[in-house]
Amino acid sequence: MIIFNKDYVHFFKSLNENIESIFSITFAPKFIIRDASGAIRNAIQDVYGSRSKQIMCYFHVTQNVRKLKTLLNGDEKLYGQIIQDIRNLHNFNTEESYLIQLEIFKQKYENNLQTEQFFVYFNKYWLDSAHNSWQLFHRPCGYACTNCPFESYNSTLKKNNLQSLYYIT
Repeated sequence: MIIFNKDYVHFFKSLNENIESIFSITFAPKFIIRDASGAIRNAIQDVYGSRSKQIMCYFHVTQNVRKLKTLLNGDEKLYGQIIQDIRNLHNFNTEESYLIQLEIFKQKYENNLQTEQFFVYFNKYWLDSAHNSWQLFHRPCGYACTNCPFESYNSTLKKNNLQSLYYIT
């Protein structure tokens, strides 16, 4: 399923226009919580530029990590320990504390034969990528950690595009 950047650009521009029309204010969000979609990330950049900080939805991080449970060969105890360590990384309120704990996390899992494949994935997609802003210290106090309202739009967009791919009208 390919959702194009232009679909999300249209969404964000329409959102801006509607907010301006209804409330007579310019919509300029300082923070936007998103999933790992490249199209969404690029559209936010296209519409808002560097004015809006993009924050990765924590739910999507954990959802994707759960899918890789098989890389741990069914070791439930190890899986539980990794999930707890990821949760701990998420919960730091300062970057300094996070970086200290991140080094401990890396030492624990990076060169461990049992967790090596998992760590390569986690490092590539959630630590060393454009999706690395899922920790609490990236957002102001009181901001959400997930992007639930945006999910309904994303779902509708996917369903409509899927339907047009399979039905000739």
